[in-house]
Amino acid sequence: MDTSDNIKTIKIGNDQFLDHVLSVITYAKKKQIHLRILGSTAVYLNIKDNPRTLALFNSLGRLEHGSSPFSDLDVIAYKKERGKVVDLFEKDLGFIPEQSINAMFGTERNVYHSPANTYDVDIFYSCLNYSHKICWGDSEKDGWLPDDQITIEPGDIVMEKLQIHEINRKDLIDLTLLFINKELTNKKFNYNLLLKHTSEDWGLWYDSLINLDKVLKFSDELRNSGSITEQEYLYVVTNVKTLRNLLENSEKSRRWLRRARKGDSVPWYENVEEIKR
Repeated sequence: MDTSDNIKTIKIGNDQFLDHVLSVITYAKKKQIHLRILGSTAVYLNIKDNPRTLALFNSLGRLEHGSSPFSDLDVIAYKKERGKVVDLFEKDLGFIPEQSINAMFGTERNVYHSPANTYDVDIFYSCLNYSHKICWGDSEKDGWLPDDQITIEPGDIVMEKLQIHEINRKDLIDLTLLFINKELTNKKFNYNLLLKHTSEDWGLWYDSLINLDKVLKFSDELRNSGSITEQEYLYVVTNVKTLRNLLENSEKSRRWLRRARKGDSVPWYENVEEIKR
């Protein structure tokens, strides 16, 4: 998962990459592994069936002009299924482990190169631990990964983006598209996991509100440049207001209240240094 602005893209065509992605997830399902897609691929798979948001995904230029919108494949699995995941990628699918990263992160994260070295797979176990730590549980018994879809919940994709302290353009595009697509397709977003984490973690709550304001500003710029319509801008405004109200009005834990007293006088996020591979 690339949290920086460094340009890194897949080395095969987009359609071929997506075919590979779906085959990996399908094979994992046959092995009864809960492997769910994160990141830009998850955004794409959630908006691709609507012609307007698909056109925006392709036209807004998430990455450098002419490059693929996909940098790699990010997935998450339950920590208790790690052994099965390793066997899936190494024994069944023939992926090549990135030894240095896998040795460094152990049971938290593994990176693999595709057999032809045309894309990387970044596998997270139960949690993402970047600007803020967000978790989906350690096993199916206590977990939040959906049973009926190949990506994490759309509301969790929003959470994945909002936790980024130094959010960049491509992530703002992703959030804008998710909010527009939600209204165009009448989708319901499940924000329960986001509200669970933000009611316990003041820093995540604070960065989420800051980033929602950035989404508003960014979508206003897109409207003024003619990249999105007035109605699409209003879709974003509606979703940002709704989510902001949920965040502000949710019941907060004692830990959250204690941390809130310090505010931003002390650091509320972790510094992220992207691992080079």
